[in-house]
Amino acid sequence: MSITILYVDDDSEDLAIFQEAINDINENIRFIPLKSAQDAFALLNRQTALPNLIFVDINMPVMDGKEFLKNLKIDKRLRNIPVIMYTTSRQQKEKDECKDLGAHDFITKTSTYPELIQKLRTVIQ
Repeated sequence: MSITILYVDDDSEDLAIFQEAINDINENIRFIPLKSAQDAFALLNRQTALPNLIFVDINMPVMDGKEFLKNLKIDKRLRNIPVIMYTTSRQQKEKDECKDLGAHDFITKTSTYPELIQKLRTVIQ
């Protein structure tokens, strides 16, 4: 089974680190990095094959991760894709809000690469 992961984050460095981590876990995972929620919706609306997982940063300009999640969950075609919020926030209130909006999981951006690998392995498997 092939896995496709879409990751939405406006930070180029975070995109690169995340992609490296995914490749270290399994180089056969198809990884699609995008810099904005608008780009993500444009891609999702023109693709027939949907990603298995979407990771999205909460803090982004124009449309933040929560707004992205809200819009995704009201779309009949997209609502069943598991969305994992990936953010620097450690606030329980924010985690609860994301869960209420339909987030599958919530991962706090870690300070170490091995920790990121471990968290991603857990979510992907």
